[in-house]
Amino acid sequence: MWPAVVMDESNVGARGVLKLARVDQSVLVQFFGTHDFARIRSKYAIPFLNGLLSSLHLKCKQARFYRGLDEAKMYLSTQQLPKNMLQLQKSIGSDECRVKTGDDGIDSCDDTLEDDSLQQTLDCVQMPPIEMGNLRVTSLDHFHNNKNIWPEGYTAFRKFTSIKDPNLLMSYKMEVLRNPQLKTRPMFRVTTEDGEQVSTKSDGN
Repeated sequence: MWPAVVMDESNVGARGVLKLARVDQSVLVQFFGTHDFARIRSKYAIPFLNGLLSSLHLKCKQARFYRGLDEAKMYLSTQQLPKNMLQLQKSIGSDECRVKTGDDGIDSCDDTLEDDSLQQTLDCVQMPPIEMGNLRVTSLDHFHNNKNIWPEGYTAFRKFTSIKDPNLLMSYKMEVLRNPQLKTRPMFRVTTEDGEQVSTKSDGN
C-alpha cells in the first residue's frame, strides 16, 4: 500500500524469497504504516509527489494508511525512517520477514476508519529542495484538507524561455495560494525574475 520507500538492495542479504523475482524489472520497497516489504514492478515506483498529484492519498481511509502518510511526511522532513522500519530492514534476510509481490504496490482498502484519531492530513513539511531536471521545489507546505489535494503554500521554480526574448532562459516562481474569494478553490500565481505576476483562480474543473 502506497506510500513506500525504495530500498537499496546492495544492503539486502541474498537469502531466500527476496531474490525470487527478476531484479532487473522490479524494485524492493518497504511501506510506511505497515512496514511490510514487497517487490513491485519498476514502472510503478513513482515519486511521492506524483502519487499525491494522482490522488493516491484519497484511495484509503484505514488507520494504517494515515499512519503511513504521517510517517512519509516525517521522512521527507527529517530524512530519517521510523526506528521499527530500520530494525525490520536489518532482519530482512530472516525467514520471519514478510515480503509480498504485486503489480502496483497499492492494496485494496475498505472505506472505514480503524481509528478516527489517526485521520490526519499532511501538515507543513519542512524539507530540503527537491530538484527534478530544471524544476526546483522549495516547499510542499500543507494540504488544504483531506479531500482537496491542492497544497496551499506549494512553491517551485522552473526555467523557461523568456516571453520577451526567446534567446534567454528565465526563472519563473510558481505558487499555490489560498483563494481570498473562494476558500474551497486555490489560486495559482506565476512570478517572473522581473517581478511581474500572473494569477489565476481554479474553477474546480
